[in-house]
Amino acid sequence: MMPSRPRISIVLPVYRVEQYLPQCLDSVLARPGTDVEVIAVDDASPDGCGEILDARAAIDPRLQVIHLERNGGPGNARNVGLERATGDYLWFIDSDDVVADGAVDALIGRLGSELPDVLLIDYVCLRPDGRTAPGFSGALLRDAPANRGLLDQIAALEWVRDNIAAFGGDPGNVTVFGESAGAMSVTTLLSLPRARGLFAKAITQSGSVQAAADPADAALVTKELGLSAGREPTAANLAGLGLPELIKAQIEVRDALTAQPDPGRFGATIVASSMAFIPVVDGDLMPVPPLEAIAAGAGSGVPLLTGTTTEEYRLFLVPTGMAGLITEQLLAGLLAPLGIGAAVADLYRANRPGASPGDILAALITDRFFRMPALSVAQARRDAGAAPTYLYEFAWPSPVGGLGACHSLEIPFVFDNLAAEGAEPALGPEPPAALAEQMHAAWVSFARGGDPGWPSFDDSYPVMVFNTTGGGLRADPRGDERAIWGHG
Repeated sequence: MMPSRPRISIVLPVYRVEQYLPQCLDSVLARPGTDVEVIAVDDASPDGCGEILDARAAIDPRLQVIHLERNGGPGNARNVGLERATGDYLWFIDSDDVVADGAVDALIGRLGSELPDVLLIDYVCLRPDGRTAPGFSGALLRDAPANRGLLDQIAALEWVRDNIAAFGGDPGNVTVFGESAGAMSVTTLLSLPRARGLFAKAITQSGSVQAAADPADAALVTKELGLSAGREPTAANLAGLGLPELIKAQIEVRDALTAQPDPGRFGATIVASSMAFIPVVDGDLMPVPPLEAIAAGAGSGVPLLTGTTTEEYRLFLVPTGMAGLITEQLLAGLLAPLGIGAAVADLYRANRPGASPGDILAALITDRFFRMPALSVAQARRDAGAAPTYLYEFAWPSPVGGLGACHSLEIPFVFDNLAAEGAEPALGPEPPAALAEQMHAAWVSFARGGDPGWPSFDDSYPVMVFNTTGGGLRADPRGDERAIWGHG
């Protein structure tokens, strides 16, 4: 006797898997009968996946196809499929995977004698060269907590709180600051309930809330790491890798994301951040995305000094020679994957007559991934009635090799240490010492009393711009470019 409704609903998020999709469908629909339904969500796949699904659904009514107008990543596609599912149990399967022969039959048979609350399905990863790597059950590292780096930072701040008085410090006047990924960490710490009260002031240089992954997307990265490492990605297994092996596996995943930022492979939140290994909205340490928490008032009692350099991304395009390789055609092809509209690019071209396509790309990515996220935090804090937020921009251009005011160039100035080992290749032989003294004094003033010496953020967008002649307050620099991104 056939069941009145399916025993299992299988949901397939489908995106750019034309090569693998027919075999996947064959495997999940191999069992005859109506105790299995398959809901395939075409996540606006640009290849032939939609046609493959429609053709199969025309001959097999157990396959339901949902076509989405816009790509939203596998997490959203799974949720869409979930709303359509009617089975007793739900099974999410990646559409580039294959269910082993007899697996569905075995599962249905097992459910005939047992009624578990949760199904745990393991798998084996098959690499293109024929090698296999064990699968893993559950997202991220199943034998370790999520967001381990943030937990380490919180543990360090807790140690400072508990012990710094013994060294003559004031646990109530701690300033935490960082640059680049460090600044992203500091901004994220501002948003976390568990970090509340551990620091009194925060400084973020060239990093904000660009990065927070959906757990399903983070699981995709974990899967890729296991494939690169050739082993099941558990904490115990990864601890057994030598450091060079672990770094090599991470680099492979990073480079794969850079070469092919495919939401179907890595997840929409990973692709949007352009970074593979980022904090996860795990519902525990990080209940909601950091910007959402900040907008709701998280960290509102902590004054913030935040900013960027004027030409952040030149560090990544100029020394490698990539800036000179960017043509107008290549630039146009990069805009959509980077989330940059054509109108935005047109404005940047108009504002920079004579600039090369590589120069335009550097300016666009600088603002897309650095300046705009910093402004988003400032605006969210203003709207939440938070403690003052102070904006700066480091605009002194290095005379070395077209670097300009690139990423990380401000660090020797902040520490007033222009003679630091390794600084001269980036700064040149005679960087302005007076500028370093001024910036250092501003940072120290903020750390001591929460005020760097210029007006805090408001509707006039005041920014302290540090250039060759020193710092000068400017109202809404490049305001037309800010506005076209939707800020303000």
